[in-house]
Amino acid sequence: MHTRGLYDLERQYLLKRLIFILFFIFIFILLLLIKPKNDYTAFEKSLKEKDYKALYNMVMNKDFTYQVFEEYIKYNFGDEINIKEKQKTEDGYVLKVNSKTGDKILKIKKEKNKLYWDFNDYVYNWTLQVPLYSSVEVCGQIYENKNGFVTIEKIPFASYNVKIKLKGCEEYENRILAGQKVEVKLELAKDVVDKCKEAIYDFLKFKENAIENKKITEVQCLYTDSGLYKEVLNEIEWLKTVDYRYYKKLIDWKVVSAKLKHSGVIEIDVKEDWEVKIITDENESTNINTQYNRYYVEMGENYKIIQINTIK
Repeated sequence: MHTRGLYDLERQYLLKRLIFILFFIFIFILLLLIKPKNDYTAFEKSLKEKDYKALYNMVMNKDFTYQVFEEYIKYNFGDEINIKEKQKTEDGYVLKVNSKTGDKILKIKKEKNKLYWDFNDYVYNWTLQVPLYSSVEVCGQIYENKNGFVTIEKIPFASYNVKIKLKGCEEYENRILAGQKVEVKLELAKDVVDKCKEAIYDFLKFKENAIENKKITEVQCLYTDSGLYKEVLNEIEWLKTVDYRYYKKLIDWKVVSAKLKHSGVIEIDVKEDWEVKIITDENESTNINTQYNRYYVEMGENYKIIQINTIK
């Protein structure tokens, strides 16, 4: 009898343990089957995890590149995205999400059991004023520049890397907020200004030597069929006919300003100090003549002076 009592107690103990184990298995299975009310959708999960590619693929009727979209997410959303509100609609739901630029409303639509982002956070007709003929690149995309203004009709609201290039100028690269009105002026590249100065100095010495020696020497800074070249030739021929000796010596010169005139041509203002000497049979006169001239220099393998205008 004593042995039977022990057997019954042991069986009850094992039965209780079995029931206890089965209960926990049931609860575990129940938790797996029942979806919590606050469980995230695929879109919300991608948003919180900043899965750029997944989010980009969910955008409806997207007309911007993945690179642009990536900049949009980086600019607008911080390290941690907080979904503040969620409201159901007839065709999906609306999220209110915190962002670095204030609360944003995201419209999510469901079509054929798939979620899509009805994206509408755009800036329209963003205009940049830039040098004529310059190449304008915004976030990897080249925009046409015909009149010195580039208009981007539609782009997501964000800050973008803008590159502007033009022959003879330092490249401009900066981040600009979409919609911001900006006028970009390019600085001439130092090596371009140096080459222009070399061409101008060669011309000044060429003219000085031509007047002194009454003959033309070889020159690289002028086209030999240009009006400037012929002008020096005519001056030499005229000096051969006068009854006095004429000398013109360059004392000093300096560049006052330099800027891009248009594609491929640089405008340089120069102050020139010349010693002018006239010797006749009766006397000799010497004067210092200061001139301000504007040189137009064409860029190329050899920089050429194509026009000179007297300023004063």
